[in-house]
Amino acid sequence: MPEPKLSLAEIQSFCSRSPYNAWLGVRVTAASDSGVEIEVPWRAELVGSPDLLTMHGGVLAAVIDVAAGLSLLAAIGRAGPAIDMRTDFHRAVRSGALRATGRVLRTGRTITSAEATVLDDAGRLVASGRAVYFTAET
Repeated sequence: MPEPKLSLAEIQSFCSRSPYNAWLGVRVTAASDSGVEIEVPWRAELVGSPDLLTMHGGVLAAVIDVAAGLSLLAAIGRAGPAIDMRTDFHRAVRSGALRATGRVLRTGRTITSAEATVLDDAGRLVASGRAVYFTAET
């Protein structure tokens, strides 16, 4: 696996400085020059439908954003704000940790596009998405 621009520890440190990411319990488990892998533990606070006991879709969208966004650190060594994002929901999540993979698709002079997939603890695809980030050097 080719080396990322920032180390796994540096990417985790950046991630953990975000109060939301820390609240989600995001753990960066792998990094390469093209992206990252993260894990997010299941917690009852993440339920969006009390009748169905399924995870809130906003949490899945956030996991897409976190995985895709952290892939920028691994691929280009800096982050940027999302300027567009799309999330597709494929399956309800009722329990278990999530695993997500974020990968940079294209880096330009001012914007970078990335994608992410989210799997449940059984390895089934539960969400996927793409995002565009403003990454011009300032």
